[in-house]
Amino acid sequence: MKSFVEALENRQLLSTYYVDTNAAPGGNGSLTSPWQSIEQVNAFAATSGFQFGDHIRFHGGEIFSGTLILSQNGTRANPIVINSYDRATGNATIAAGNGSGIIGRDISGIIIANLNITGTSRADPQTDAATLADPASAGDTSITLTNAAGITPGQQLDIDRFTDGASTHEYEEAFVAYNYVPGSTTVPLQQPLLFNHSTGIAVNWDVDYGIAFIADDGAQHPRGVTIHGLTITGIAGVYPSAGMAFIGDGLRNGQGIDPASGSQTAYSVADSGFQAVAIHNDTIARSGPTGILFTGDTFSGSTNLDEYANSNLRVAHVVVKRAAFANQTEAQTDAAMEGPLNVQTGASGILVFDSQTVFINEVQTMHNGAYGAGGGGLTTFASSSVEIAHVESAFNTTGGDSGGYGFDLDGGVTNSAVEYSYSHDNAGPGMALNESSDFDGGSEPANSQNTFGFNISQDDARENGGGAISIANAGADNTLSDDVILANSVYLSAVSSGTQPVVVSVDGQTSGIQIVDNIFYAVSAPGMGVQMATIAPPEPATTTNVQFLRNDYWPVGATAGAILLTYNGTAYTDLSTWEQQTGQEVLSSTDEALSVDPQFKDAGGGGTLGDGTPADAGVLNGLIQYHILPTSPLIAQGLDPSTLDIDPGESDFYGHLLPPSGGYALGADQR
Repeated sequence: MKSFVEALENRQLLSTYYVDTNAAPGGNGSLTSPWQSIEQVNAFAATSGFQFGDHIRFHGGEIFSGTLILSQNGTRANPIVINSYDRATGNATIAAGNGSGIIGRDISGIIIANLNITGTSRADPQTDAATLADPASAGDTSITLTNAAGITPGQQLDIDRFTDGASTHEYEEAFVAYNYVPGSTTVPLQQPLLFNHSTGIAVNWDVDYGIAFIADDGAQHPRGVTIHGLTITGIAGVYPSAGMAFIGDGLRNGQGIDPASGSQTAYSVADSGFQAVAIHNDTIARSGPTGILFTGDTFSGSTNLDEYANSNLRVAHVVVKRAAFANQTEAQTDAAMEGPLNVQTGASGILVFDSQTVFINEVQTMHNGAYGAGGGGLTTFASSSVEIAHVESAFNTTGGDSGGYGFDLDGGVTNSAVEYSYSHDNAGPGMALNESSDFDGGSEPANSQNTFGFNISQDDARENGGGAISIANAGADNTLSDDVILANSVYLSAVSSGTQPVVVSVDGQTSGIQIVDNIFYAVSAPGMGVQMATIAPPEPATTTNVQFLRNDYWPVGATAGAILLTYNGTAYTDLSTWEQQTGQEVLSSTDEALSVDPQFKDAGGGGTLGDGTPADAGVLNGLIQYHILPTSPLIAQGLDPSTLDIDPGESDFYGHLLPPSGGYALGADQR
């Protein structure tokens, strides 16, 4: 009789490896004979290799110097786990020095938990640089430099291409091989070069990460990455340095040299990126220029935005503060922020670029953005379906004449929302909708179908003019369109000198912008009026460009004109004339604007809620200063958003359920 035996499935024996600085030399990584150093972990990974389900555990309370290199995948069911053990004296610390803490390349299925990562990077990073000592050709797997001081295994190198022979510089990004011996001027690379480079060409470095996952292999990495219980401090370099970074398909895009033929050819890794990333219960301080970075494609003309680099990203219960400042006390950082910085580009506490389906919830981001212009607390570019809720974004600044945002939904962002969040004391707008000329024309979408709803802004736009709510389009072709500003409460105190902030500013080409059911409360400096709104599109604005409806404009202390509104270059000093001559705040021939005291419990008294702790929903619910009193004339005076084809969601800033139909108040408190 014939016998049938079913083949057994392949099974993997899961292993746990231990690292202890006090271990005897020559250990095998077991609990009784641990490894001593990160170098031993990296050596095992490069030879035997870790398997899915393996654990790498560092002894709590101890300091391990170097950069941990992750080069093997785990799976969602059996991830590779890196964490601390025996934590009676605290988490283990990876001391990255003037380099990176943990680098993973083209992998996923990883959990990193309960570690500290520290660096000694400069607070004001300068680009380390050398030149090529010999020419390098496409296909080469190493380069020779005039000096290599500070280069570490896994380091990102930027090799200048001098594409126009003069002023315009583009770079090829290359990565140092993990077997590189620091100090050697012959530098092996992880991948062959894509371009030819001449002797004397500049090579820059000083890009460092607390943790970085980099994908440029043309593949998606869907097995997930989870990072929780980490504290990252003192990691800083030039952009794109970050406390944490997930870098998709942008690093090696462009026109390359085919190594086989030597001819110029298109090179794209536009499918590379990460899925199912979870970052929670972490603190990132004095690192950057970006605290948390998700990025991908460089948006050259042929970009296909149907394929975002990264997707299904979640950030929760996280504190990001003082990004761009390393190795300083808070007092020193505050002092540094008063002086000039040698900077290259703007950055933010959290920056989301080329990503979709992103959830950022119960986060605090403070004192960020000083690394150049254009950054702030939380910024998104060229992304879709980004949901931001229960976030406190405060004291964010800028190193230039723009930026310092609390929240910025910038160029190419679509179908995204900032809700139930609190911005205050930011140099720039608390809430910003921007469209950039960088995303102008081509296949990139314009900023559209985004919402700021049920948020509170207190004393934003303290520098550079602009509005606490800012809508700006710097593009020549694309139109910033179909965005909604719904039921926010905005408070502005007077500025003693300089340009007075504006409550709402609109600048550039717009279409279908709706500004509905908001409270605009502004205090005037002595002898001055309150600048409530400035609307200045490139062509005369109409209500098809931007429509204000049923907002409350409440000036306090104004003596030189109660309310100032500038519209198409004409200044108006009263709401009635503005309504009659512009059609703003008019619905079915009825004037909708209000100018009454909203009766906040303590206007201007919000302060900082979660300094050093995540701003969860419960903490933000404590912002009782912007409750409206039971006697407020704004109760049940709001328009029903559904009548304007606006979906208001289910609750207000404080978690109060919205009325099933009608009965809306103005502002963020709907009780």
